[in-house]
Amino acid sequence: MGNNGVTLDDGTGPVTADATGSQTVTPSVTTTYTLTATNSCGPVTQSVTVTVSDSPTVDSFTASPTAICNGDSTILSWGTTGATSMTIDDGSGAVETTETNKTVTPTSTTTYTLTAINGCGSDSKTVTVTVNNAPVIESFTASDICTNISGSADLSWSVIGADSVSIDKSVGDVNPASGTYSVSPSVDTTYTLTATNSCSEVPTTATVTIAVKALPVINSFTISKDTICKGLDTIDLAWSVDGADSLTINNEVGTVTNTTSKEGLAPTASTTYTLTATNSCGSVTADVSVTVNDKPVISSFTAADSTVCPDGSTTLNWDVTDADTISIDNGVVIGEGTSVTVHPAGTTTYTLSATNTCGTTTKSVTVSVTAAPAIGTFTATNATICSGSQTTLQWSDVTGASSLSIDNSVGTVTETSESVSPTVTTTYTLTATNSCGVTDTKTVTVNVTAMPVISDFTATPDSICKGQSTTLASTVTGATTITIDHGVGTVGGGTSTAVVSPTTTTTYTLTASNGDCQVTETVTVTVNDKPVITSFTASPTNVLAGGDVTLSWAITNATGAAISGVDSPVNASSGTIVVNPTEDTPYTLTATNGCGDTTSDVTVTVILNNPPDKPVMSSPTDGATGVSLMPELTAGAYNDADGDPQTMTWWQISTDSTFTDDGSLVYDEKTDTYLTSIVVPPNLILDVATMYYWRVRYFDGKNWSDSDVYSFTTTPNGAQYTDGVQNGDRIPDNEVTIAGFADEHGKPVNTPTKKAFVSKVNKNIQIGVEAADAVIDRCGSVDPKDFKDMAPKVPHMPYGLIEIALTVPNPGDTATVTVYFTRKLPNANDFVWWKYDPNLGEFYNYGEAAAALGVADAVVVSEDRMSVTLKFKDGGYGDLIETPDSRIIDPSGVGDEGGGSNGGTCFVDTITR
Repeated sequence: MGNNGVTLDDGTGPVTADATGSQTVTPSVTTTYTLTATNSCGPVTQSVTVTVSDSPTVDSFTASPTAICNGDSTILSWGTTGATSMTIDDGSGAVETTETNKTVTPTSTTTYTLTAINGCGSDSKTVTVTVNNAPVIESFTASDICTNISGSADLSWSVIGADSVSIDKSVGDVNPASGTYSVSPSVDTTYTLTATNSCSEVPTTATVTIAVKALPVINSFTISKDTICKGLDTIDLAWSVDGADSLTINNEVGTVTNTTSKEGLAPTASTTYTLTATNSCGSVTADVSVTVNDKPVISSFTAADSTVCPDGSTTLNWDVTDADTISIDNGVVIGEGTSVTVHPAGTTTYTLSATNTCGTTTKSVTVSVTAAPAIGTFTATNATICSGSQTTLQWSDVTGASSLSIDNSVGTVTETSESVSPTVTTTYTLTATNSCGVTDTKTVTVNVTAMPVISDFTATPDSICKGQSTTLASTVTGATTITIDHGVGTVGGGTSTAVVSPTTTTTYTLTASNGDCQVTETVTVTVNDKPVITSFTASPTNVLAGGDVTLSWAITNATGAAISGVDSPVNASSGTIVVNPTEDTPYTLTATNGCGDTTSDVTVTVILNNPPDKPVMSSPTDGATGVSLMPELTAGAYNDADGDPQTMTWWQISTDSTFTDDGSLVYDEKTDTYLTSIVVPPNLILDVATMYYWRVRYFDGKNWSDSDVYSFTTTPNGAQYTDGVQNGDRIPDNEVTIAGFADEHGKPVNTPTKKAFVSKVNKNIQIGVEAADAVIDRCGSVDPKDFKDMAPKVPHMPYGLIEIALTVPNPGDTATVTVYFTRKLPNANDFVWWKYDPNLGEFYNYGEAAAALGVADAVVVSEDRMSVTLKFKDGGYGDLIETPDSRIIDPSGVGDEGGGSNGGTCFVDTITR
């Protein structure tokens, strides 16, 4: 049976007459709800009560008493409403809800918190219990009283927690916290400080004693001796002192304590000792002195002349202090002065003695008496000599001389020998003289004998060929024997001759003697022989017809030379010359001088070799028109009658049919891979609607063979290479014309949206440039060899320098540039990206320089080595202009790690802004 209606009382009203349902209510007090369901048969009801509770409250929380002494207790009392549990944060935790108080005994001032809790929340209150302690005296001090300074002292104190503070000895109550009080006791006095409060059953006390003092008193301070000798005597100090806390004595004695004396002191100079007695009231002193005497001092003792002649005299002088008496030995009598004259009979040492009570000091001086000179020996090494010869005068054991001299124009001598060359027999006298003018002499005689005379000694002729003779002629006087060496023997006196036939160049010596003296004379006869060819070679000895052969030779003793079959003159000593025989050829070297000719032969064998067959031109055909700007050149198959393999092909395209003008060559490629066909690089090499001539040459490793010369005319419509976004040569397609930019031939360059151009160094290489975050204003190729004297060394750069000018959006921006090449770059180990700086006039490794600035990826080579990605910063790395100006100018390019040539490159004109 269904419901006709459902109501919920207490103001809720009708609810949905469904079998089940819910209704949210928010009663503010406890409420009973009745659900009434009605249909045609009547109502039915059911009730439910919702109890509404409040949060608990802490009605009161007190402590009695709120202040206690340490060790006492207090009662915490409270009243709460609606709490189901309670806690107090004193460490005891929960308390029963039926409890209303609790006794606590805190040891220090404590704040207690009571918390009442039920299911609807919590409430709390706090109460603080103050805990008091007995007073604490932190300090009670006073200074001593010195009668020589003041008659009063200050008592000082610091107290915590006192209600009252007092000091005895009639001082009375004072400030209970801190303060000072001046007192003036006449004798040593002890003062007591008393502090009390409500918690102190026994007062807290402290004492301080004030001592009444005077300065120390030195009763006596004495020294055992007031005069001593230095190093011989010691002294003792003694003292009596009252009232001192410390005693010190100066002059390194230092602190003395309980002793009353200091013994065994040995001062080295006259000294005053000071005893200082000190206590808290100050110091007093007393002095004693000692005089220290030393032995006499002899400051100087000298002789006016330390050396005298026999029977001479000199004056002894002295300077002496602190002496009672002075004396000089050797019988010298001293008067009142400071000098005396002495007459030594021989060399004498005089000793001066100075004496006082402390001892004697001595000093000596020696006076030498000059002795007479003496000569031990005087001789000549050769007592007899030949006229014109010399001998040596020698002497030894000369004593007492101040100078030596020899007569006969020799003069003063200083060594122990002297060479002389008398022309007649001479007696020499050696004289030794001392400083007093006394002399000694010795003599020696040198006898002189006349020499033979060789007036003439010649060879006629003096130069002969081997096997010929010459005549030796001589004129001699004054000789008893005359001989010539090399087997000639004795010859006569006066004028004589001898015929000789030497086989080698010979020097003859003529000797003339008279028994005591002899003289010699020489003459040389030069013996000439025919020339000698030490070597004559050909390299190689086997050569192709017309090939290079180097003839080399070395000759001695020749005045002229010639080689058969060689028209050019040849050097008469050594040399090389290149010949090109076309058939087997013997070569004869002839060397000539005045004694005859010498020959040597060498033969060169000519090896015959046929060149390859003439290449047959295939495509483009002769006279072809409409030819592509990147045509494929094709020639017929290679053939060689000797069976030699094809090692190289030479492809050429020119605007000149004779190919004689190097400037007309637009394509010039030697290759060992594309032997019978090759595709010409992209159209930047060829012009539209232009006639070109082409030819091909085959090489068999020995000979070239030339094709005919064909012509072709390029297409008139300028069709571009359009094989997609990239055509395989790594140069972007979709070219656009850049106004004012031209290649090395002066024609406009059709470039991609980012530029392309031909290398000026290797004209078969095309280079493309694209930039990210920048606009390319200009790019092109520069050949370093076009510039001179601008850099000390130019690295080897196979594709030249690449000049790039960029514009970036903002000053200081960076740009990334990718450079593409139609040929692989060098291996990574040999690769360097060189950058030229015209400001410095030098090249540097850009990758290394950028890495030093923290830019590690400034130069990145692609894996296929067909492109390089570069990073530049406006006004920074890679930019010639150091100031950021939105423009980047970079002359750089690929090169080898090493090598290079003298010269340099200047880009000032080519990259001006």
